[in-house]
Amino acid sequence: MRLYSVVMMLLMASATYAQEQLSRPDTQEDSLTQIERMKSQRSRSENALRQLKAGGGIVVRLKTNDKSVEAYRQAGRNDIADRMVQERKVMNQKIYDGFSRLVTFCPVYFIYAKDSRDLVAGKKGLLLNANLEYDDKIVMKDTFFVFIQQGSAQTNAIAQDNSHPPLMGSSDDKKFMGTDRVDGYSTVSASESAIIFIDKAFVQYYDPFPFSEGVYLENYNVAANAINKQLFRAYNKLVTMPDMRKELKKAKKESQKQMR
Repeated sequence: MRLYSVVMMLLMASATYAQEQLSRPDTQEDSLTQIERMKSQRSRSENALRQLKAGGGIVVRLKTNDKSVEAYRQAGRNDIADRMVQERKVMNQKIYDGFSRLVTFCPVYFIYAKDSRDLVAGKKGLLLNANLEYDDKIVMKDTFFVFIQQGSAQTNAIAQDNSHPPLMGSSDDKKFMGTDRVDGYSTVSASESAIIFIDKAFVQYYDPFPFSEGVYLENYNVAANAINKQLFRAYNKLVTMPDMRKELKKAKKESQKQMR
């Protein structure tokens, strides 16, 4: 009886182990997939940095709170609506001043977030001047650009799934650069306190691109300065140094040929 019990226990353990092996993902395949994703992100980052440095630009998306303001006006709360307009204008001016002065890696432009899709579609006259007014005299030097905005940064872990959706929802102005709320007066959500980069498809950039920088107490000067430094460091790491190594390798081969 005891022998029978031991045999049954061994059979059950063996079956459990086999089931676990079948249910376990292929770790080698997962590792290869992870490597490919990392290579893809690195290539995407390198390509973006090269194009930015070659004449592309950063487009800062500024929120307007139009929907919230209109909702308060319709509710007869013009006092709150006016206050939101004024506070948003002050905040947008801080963002403009900080990024226009301190980001020197490439040209920086500004638009209202609600105009993002129109800009991607090629519409002109959407860029803003220092007074945050539309100015058709401001023209991008190149067709390549990346957006920068204040929002909730997704981590690299989320990026492991290639099917992750674009960050922007159905309402451009509602999703980022603050929160639209009608149930209570709010300007910028505390959960959206990071400066992030996204591409024209509204998909976030990830490491090794300088994809996120925190903003504290609305100090956009510090954030802009930090992002500028990160851009230069990333360019040096992903573009300058690899190019130098390629040139040295090429020169070494040429030298060896001449010595033969």
